[in-house]
Amino acid sequence: MDNLIDDKWCLKNIARYQSGIIQTTTYCLSNNLILPFLTLFYSSVDVMAWLNIDNENVERTDFIKWCDKYFVPILSVPCAGEDLYGARCGILHNASSESARSRKGKAEEIMYVVSKKVPSHLSPNNEICLSVWEIYGNFTIALHEFYNDYESMDILPDYFTSKARKILTDIHVTGVDH
Repeated sequence: MDNLIDDKWCLKNIARYQSGIIQTTTYCLSNNLILPFLTLFYSSVDVMAWLNIDNENVERTDFIKWCDKYFVPILSVPCAGEDLYGARCGILHNASSESARSRKGKAEEIMYVVSKKVPSHLSPNNEICLSVWEIYGNFTIALHEFYNDYESMDILPDYFTSKARKILTDIHVTGVDH
């Protein structure tokens, strides 16, 4: 019975984390804070990929697998997890859409559009153009799908629960001065 209680707490902790990310990314987009939005998006994918593996260190391939399973299939434009990983590196390391992976031809560069829909004329050289609003909407869907995959398990894997316990979230304790 203790395992079931622990599993429920771990899922609740992940739900709190995901809710916080959705609230924060909503705020960023609503206030035209595109770079902070993309930084949160890519770092959150790293977290989801880390939760999804039986290893303490998330690697490029883990990020790509998570994207290819949960995010890429619902995009409206052709894009691969490898391209998203290159974009992640560009945003997190350079605050740019260019990355070492795109410069070496290992990933397509992703251009970001701050509108709900990407006008067709914006991709004259066949760059991948993604609407930040589509990223937001599809990421929200991907987070729910990921959560549902684990919630549907009878018993959560030990690697998932041990990591879920480590995720920092807002847990309010009554009777304590803040």
